Amino acid sequence: MKKITLVLTLCTLFLVSAFGQERLKDSEINQSKLTIAKEFAKKYLSTLNKEGTYEFKDEAIEALKNLLTAENQNQMKKHLKSQFGNYVAHDFAEAWGMGGTQIQIFRFKADFKDSVKKVEARVVVDDKDKIAGFWIKPWSDVLQ
Repeated sequence: MKKITLVLTLCTLFLVSAFGQERLKDSEINQSKLTIAKEFAKKYLSTLNKEGTYEFKDEAIEALKNLLTAENQNQMKKHLKSQFGNYVAHDFAEAWGMGGTQIQIFRFKADFKDSVKKVEARVVVDDKDKIAGFWIKPWSDVLQ
């Protein structure tokens, strides 16, 4: 789990430092990308409540698929269930853009059964409408 988080964080930091980021106004949000991100988060997080692992098709970049192996997904599942319980639902909170690119970062406030506080599910959608980043962490009002 730590390895996945580290790699995804490093990739995101690279992208952020290379392009900068800005919070998007509602009119700037690509609704198609938002739908892709919201549906992916729902399917992936719902899978964590069940036996088995999420089966990737062509919705994500290869690097992410290679990181979210069945073994890593099972570790994530154990970690999330022990900290937060089962996934219940999520709501869109905000979107961020990577300056000068079509990459958009979507933040969702997620509810988990045993968590009093909100949890963030963050999904990055690239310029080809592929999931390029995904992670779950305690909610922070500030994008970190």
